[in-house]
Amino acid sequence: MDNCRVLTVGVIDENQILLLAVTDSGQRISPEILPRILERFFTTKKANERCRLGLDIVKKIVEKHSVNIEVASVIGQRTFNVSISIAV
Repeated sequence: MDNCRVLTVGVIDENQILLLAVTDSGQRISPEILPRILERFFTTKKANERCRLGLDIVKKIVEKHSVNIEVASVIGQRTFNVSISIAV
């Protein structure tokens, strides 16, 4: 986020499903790559740029715990939506 963006976290309990939305005010993810950003080995980084924890790893971790993750992006914000069943 380059220490200059806004990060917003929201949580809603909806019928035993915990909905977590993490939104930042970064660049819009282009529609061409949005469907691919959770794919294994997909990156928009150049070979000499620093890499972080890949979104495919994040997806695998949350899915291993029966959690769903989706991404939405519009101009001025990117949102990662995570839904977690909290049924007992």
